[in-house]
Amino acid sequence: MFATQRWGLRGRSIALCLVLILGAVLTVVLALSLRARHQALRHLAMHAEVYAAALGHNAEPAVLTRDTAALARVIESAAQDRELKQAQILGPEGDELAKLREDNNFASDFAITNALPAAPTYRSVVRQSVRQMLVVTPVWQRVNGGPAGGDRLASGPALRRNGAAPIGYVALTYSLRPIHNELRQQLYAAGMLGLLVIAAGVALTLFLVGHSLGPLHELVRTSTLIAGGERNRRVSERGVGEIGELARSFNTMAASLENSYSEIEKKVAARTVELNDKRIELEREVAERRQIAEALRDAKEAAEAGSRAKSEFLANISHEIRTPMNGIIGMTELLATTDLTTEQREYLTTAQSCSSALLALLNDVLDFSKIEAGKMELELTEFSLEVLLEGVLDLVGQASVDKSIGLYCAVDPQAPPQVIGDALRLRQILANLTGNAVKFTDRGHVLISVAETRPGIFRFAVQDTGIGIALERQQQIFESFTQADGATTRKYGGTGLGLAISRQLVDLMDGTIGVDSQPDRGSTFWFEVPLESVAGHQPLDATLHGRTIAVAVPESPGRDLLADACRAWGATVHAIPELPPADRIAQADAVLVDARLIDQADQLPDLPQPVVIGHPVRSVEAVILPKPWKPSALRNTLITLLGDPAPSDDGTAEPAPAAPDPQPAQTPPAPRVLLVEDNPINQQVARGILDRIGCAVDVAGNGRIALQHLAENRYDLVLLDIQMPEMDGFETIRAIRTDAGLAGLPVIAMTAHAMLGDREKCLAAGMDDYLTKPFRRDELDHIVRRWWKPPGPADDAPPAAEGFDLEHALGFLGGDQELLREVLVAFFDNVPVALAQLEEAARLADAHRLATAAVAFGDAAEYVGAQQVRETAAAIERLAQTGNLAAIPTQIDQLAEAVRQVRTLAGDLIGERRDS
Repeated sequence: MFATQRWGLRGRSIALCLVLILGAVLTVVLALSLRARHQALRHLAMHAEVYAAALGHNAEPAVLTRDTAALARVIESAAQDRELKQAQILGPEGDELAKLREDNNFASDFAITNALPAAPTYRSVVRQSVRQMLVVTPVWQRVNGGPAGGDRLASGPALRRNGAAPIGYVALTYSLRPIHNELRQQLYAAGMLGLLVIAAGVALTLFLVGHSLGPLHELVRTSTLIAGGERNRRVSERGVGEIGELARSFNTMAASLENSYSEIEKKVAARTVELNDKRIELEREVAERRQIAEALRDAKEAAEAGSRAKSEFLANISHEIRTPMNGIIGMTELLATTDLTTEQREYLTTAQSCSSALLALLNDVLDFSKIEAGKMELELTEFSLEVLLEGVLDLVGQASVDKSIGLYCAVDPQAPPQVIGDALRLRQILANLTGNAVKFTDRGHVLISVAETRPGIFRFAVQDTGIGIALERQQQIFESFTQADGATTRKYGGTGLGLAISRQLVDLMDGTIGVDSQPDRGSTFWFEVPLESVAGHQPLDATLHGRTIAVAVPESPGRDLLADACRAWGATVHAIPELPPADRIAQADAVLVDARLIDQADQLPDLPQPVVIGHPVRSVEAVILPKPWKPSALRNTLITLLGDPAPSDDGTAEPAPAAPDPQPAQTPPAPRVLLVEDNPINQQVARGILDRIGCAVDVAGNGRIALQHLAENRYDLVLLDIQMPEMDGFETIRAIRTDAGLAGLPVIAMTAHAMLGDREKCLAAGMDDYLTKPFRRDELDHIVRRWWKPPGPADDAPPAAEGFDLEHALGFLGGDQELLREVLVAFFDNVPVALAQLEEAARLADAHRLATAAVAFGDAAEYVGAQQVRETAAAIERLAQTGNLAAIPTQIDQLAEAVRQVRTLAGDLIGERRDS
């Protein structure tokens, strides 16, 4: 198949005309040839039929008589036909009677018996092959010897009517070669004529195509040249009709394209110049941006260096500020214990207040720096919501009393009593919000509340009746260094960091914080944070069920809160704003009365079980509950007054344990403390406080001197500063922990560093606890009492040095020996499980699990008076924290041995319990 799609219009036109001409010529020649052949064959067949009929007529008598000689003469007469190749006269059954064969080599293509007609017929049978034609004509007997009226053949219908049958047949075979030769000559002549016609047609086609398509070829060539860039090329417009119109249109289009190309070239040239200018400008901008990027990288490095320098500066400035502040706060506390005049004590109180404010400011700056640097981490612990709010009252309560405003806290009764969260940071946020509320409130009250708004989400709120905040400033007060009081008079003071720190702490807890306020009508600061409820802790049951309590408080918030708290504990409450008449008050089991009503009354009525809220001016015989009052203190006071049993952990009432028999007062032994401190002022402050809390103190100026003291003397506690000359605190603690003779010696880190990670760094180094300078007397006293356990008096119980301190254990349990037996049994039953946990953690080298299990073991040993067990567990905890896990298995063996010693010492006590 030709790929005609590649031909041009000229080629396609010529090919189409040639195909049409050739097809027409071939069709005509073929039709004429077929017609001539058909006519020649028909003429030959008619000639053969007539000739065979004549032979049959002549041979009729001889056929009837079977005269072979006459038949031979008749058949010989057929030899004069040149085209006849074979002649036969046959009997009615096809048997040959006579035969004429001109060519002995001739072979007939037909079988005579198959050519005979199957039924009588008057017509001849014609058979034809490619080379030959056979004509078989029947021979009939003439009627009555011959037809009437002459010598003619009987007609077919007459034979059928007479029922006659052929008496024989004449078979003539002709060759078709003469016809084929004649047809061949005719085809040759027709072919020559056809070639002439084709040649004439091709010539005419070429002429017409060339004349008609020439302009089109010129259009193609010209368009190709124009596409190649010769845009001034044009075609001749010599054509007529559509071709001429096409040429003119093409020239018009070419001229338009030339003009358009010229315009485009001009625009491209202008655009090229513009792009070149842009490229130069972009290269200049890229260079500038590269310089900016380099400057930003330098600035980033400088900022990181500045951040590191800032952290170092904050650490150093914290240390440098806290060191003299430790002297100021410590000395003022020591001075407060001496005899002072009223004026001197007023000056001293002012100095203490200023130092506390300065310390709070320093803590705020450090917290803000930690949060800003992203280094503030939350510490999740279990705590009580009530204790949390009451702790805030302790921090801010005195300021509210000084301003004569009410300060209250309330926990929703439906809230779980124990939750898990960062209690320290929550207290910091609440103290900040409550301190602001007290500062900006001159009259009225401040209420701290908490409720579980939806499962796991707790809403803390601080409501006040202060100056309020304008709407346009409410979204700004949580920004750093922004205050609600922005006036130049600075009536309320402050740095503006408190709310910013609170917001960032709430964000760190995945919570939200906000404020609802109206000027001169007060504010409500609130925040919502997720906390996890602790299972197993149930709210207190109605411990005052069946009791009637009268509440006489002038202010509505305080009176309502007191009444709601008493009702939550099951009491029936009568709340009134003034003292009730004597006949009504006598019906109550107890009376809660505000101290101002006591001061204003002319005559104090005979109150049943009076509880005075606040400090009255004149002395009264009543239980004094200081302001701000705490729900837990109020509950314990009422239970004590009304004689109801205290609730147990499961909510059921238990009888109060009987107090142990009074023992003669004995002077407690003084703990011996080694103070390792290089600063003279801090030495003086710490030594003065330790002397006043009953400690025997030795002072060492650095770690090297401290190690000499420890080698020569026995100490109950070491207070170790971190930054010292010659040998600092970290080198000293490493030396202490490697000395087997000092195992179990409590060492407290005492440092002015308060940055994030300082506490963890000290504990990881092997310290037992951490005390931040400046410290107060109560903080140092708490640390000493926490880590030093005075030995009990000598009695029938085994001494603590032998591993079991009975007096110490009874002190924890209120002197109840029966309860101690139960606790001991439970302790020893749990020992195998606890030891297995320690051994499994040691096998897995899991320091965290080791420390956790050791703390739990030590706490349990503390309650049963197993001092040696507690100290060994503490040693395991320290080894786990410092990563010294190789010595753990030996310590576990020592722990098991210490437990066996305690079991032996307490065997009699346990045996009495088990035998009963």
